[in-house]
Amino acid sequence: MTRKKENNMDKSRTIFKKIFVPVLAILLIVVGLFMLFINSYILKNLRTNIFAAYEEQIANHKNYLESSLLRKQNALNQGAEQVRWKIEELVKAKGYKLSDIRYNADLNQDILDNMADSIIDTLSISDATDIFLILDGYGSYDNTQMRAGIYIRNSEPGTYVPNYGNLIYERGISTISKRLKLPLDIYWQPGFLFEDEESSDFFFRPLLKAKESGSLNFRNFAYWTYIINERDFGVLSCSVPLIGSKGEVFGVMGIGINENNLMKGYSYNGLNRNSSRAYILAKTTDGLNYKPYFIKGEYYDKASILSQNISLPSQSENGVFYVNTGAPYNDEICLNSQELKLYSYNGPFENEKWALLGIQKTDELLANYYFVENSLSSIMLIAALICIVCVFWFSRFISVPIQQMVSSLRKSDPNTPIRLQKTYIDEIDELAESIENLSARLSKRIEKERDYDILTNLLSRRGFENRLRQLVKRQVDLKTGAMLVWDLDDLKLINDNFGHCIGDNYLIAFANCLKKFNCENVISARRSGDEFVTFIYGYDSIEEIEILIEEIWKVVNSTYIDLSGHHRSKISISMGKAWYPKDSDDFDTLFLYADSAMYEAKNKKKRDLRNVITR
Repeated sequence: MTRKKENNMDKSRTIFKKIFVPVLAILLIVVGLFMLFINSYILKNLRTNIFAAYEEQIANHKNYLESSLLRKQNALNQGAEQVRWKIEELVKAKGYKLSDIRYNADLNQDILDNMADSIIDTLSISDATDIFLILDGYGSYDNTQMRAGIYIRNSEPGTYVPNYGNLIYERGISTISKRLKLPLDIYWQPGFLFEDEESSDFFFRPLLKAKESGSLNFRNFAYWTYIINERDFGVLSCSVPLIGSKGEVFGVMGIGINENNLMKGYSYNGLNRNSSRAYILAKTTDGLNYKPYFIKGEYYDKASILSQNISLPSQSENGVFYVNTGAPYNDEICLNSQELKLYSYNGPFENEKWALLGIQKTDELLANYYFVENSLSSIMLIAALICIVCVFWFSRFISVPIQQMVSSLRKSDPNTPIRLQKTYIDEIDELAESIENLSARLSKRIEKERDYDILTNLLSRRGFENRLRQLVKRQVDLKTGAMLVWDLDDLKLINDNFGHCIGDNYLIAFANCLKKFNCENVISARRSGDEFVTFIYGYDSIEEIEILIEEIWKVVNSTYIDLSGHHRSKISISMGKAWYPKDSDDFDTLFLYADSAMYEAKNKKKRDLRNVITR
């Protein structure tokens, strides 16, 4: 006896030990290897390489733009040096000093007339779109606020057009336009009127800095800025002061590149309406907050991007910042900033930096990364399936005792108490004992719960259908009847706002309304969550049933439920009906007609009765 007991104890062991330990070991090994491989090598390196390639592309575009702007600046410096020398010689030949430019409008007009050809040559050499020469002196005795100057625009930069056919005269005295046969722009003015220094910084910043410094090297004061002309057309300008041999600062000369030609030479691969890649030329003083001025790209609307400043977070990933574009796009974008080296070190404008910003939607830039990530996730899923197969094999290894218990359960007589054979596995034997106890308890409850809804104590769907079958089986004379389908309109709203407890009260309140009319000729049931059904039979006419239905409606409409605090709500219900046997003498078909009528009423948001059309 003792030996037998010891043998039984040897056989008895937990399912946890037989299944959990090997499955856990396999899962930990497989998941650990995949996670280590994916995170430490594939995904990390792929993400790094994507950002590195992105940064390199933007850096290449920056280098191209930077070299293009510096070439134009060098051409401006050479032209400004020649113009400065010619003006100084001309003033000396006429017996004046450079300081006389300030108040001598006639001298200034003569200077501009003599310098027009030189600045046109500089415009051609620099390949810019605009050029201007502004003297720090009167442009007219009639208006001493106007400064003398010339502004010429090239409508076709980079192409040769004879007789200055591609030039437009924007500012300057008309005699120059007539002599050179240059057409006047519709916004032409004889000189320059500056409202304030801030909006005219292309003139005042280099001029005043040169005066403050006293240096003769005008190249140190080259200043890049953004100009808006009368057409609201943006121009990136570079201007340098004109400084005499004795340090007299008497004017400014500069070039401009309009936004159509600024980035014209770029090789922008992928810039189309199907790509969100764009390049922005912006200005900053701290490297984190940028004011955008120009944008190149087809996806984003120019006005939306340029109308708001761009602020970078303090942290980046491999030189790439995550930024939100704001309204109307609200996209998360990847941004890389590449500074343009346009100013010399320790120069007067070294803190004002221009930068080329590359932007692209994060999910687009990292599309390959996400593809690989999803692919690896699929591999992980396959590995999980392998683990499931292993679990299945281990489960089969110990499933024989469980199958024996199931076999014993199948062979048991339903009319006698269940008695299951021991398997000597603790958990299974405890489960068998629980089944035996539960079976005894459930047999007592099943009868009621099968046919009645626990919450409302109305018939359940099954009980309702059984009752209808009994009517047919007993061959009861149904006479005229009606199938009513009810649906509570606001149950979900009440559940969401006041909780399921109030929602249950809502269901019970309506069920109580139906219970008041339950009798031999009226059967009501809760068919599903918020759907109820009522079958009325044994009446001689439809009119009698209509009166009964109207009474039900009165009770429903006079019923309120407490929501919360002092708030109460009426019951909101949609109902559809179908007549027996007028619409159909088959209960299933009759229900479908009534259900269809209910949904029609619900969709039209009316609480009136909906009759179906007899087929």
